[in-house]
Amino acid sequence: MTAPPDKPRDAAIKRCMDPALLSELHGLCFDTGWTAQSFAGLIASPAVSAFVVVSTSEEARGLVVLRQAADEAEIITIGILPDHRRRGLACALLDHALERSAADGIAVVYLEVSEDNTAARNFYRARGFGETGRRDAYYTGADATRMDAIVMALHLRDNTDR
Repeated sequence: MTAPPDKPRDAAIKRCMDPALLSELHGLCFDTGWTAQSFAGLIASPAVSAFVVVSTSEEARGLVVLRQAADEAEIITIGILPDHRRRGLACALLDHALERSAADGIAVVYLEVSEDNTAARNFYRARGFGETGRRDAYYTGADATRMDAIVMALHLRDNTDR
């Protein structure tokens, strides 16, 4: 018997300072995972926050890492384990990152997504992000193919609000 699907009400968002856990999750979410050492360097910065979405059994299902600078933020990475996608968990993580950013006075949030990741691009568009640029040959696929990154942005407040 399989477990019932996760639902956002059955999950919680928690701050994560464990680079090994972040690395493990990232490696399961993406073709090319980042090392625990890379995550340790990121989360050592006070400008970087990392969060995981956990089930009621405290099992991590996904992660988001956010970096803030002045009135801008960047979602460095966000991912949900493949077996737990399309259940509202990415929405919960993204909403948490955006709410935190807004509370911190952030005006605009940026992210990058592979040009071939249509599902993610559509997800971000549906959440209000718009395409603002492109980074040539930014990503390397599992087969060593180079792909462009699409830069997307969401304005949380008008720049005249400063």
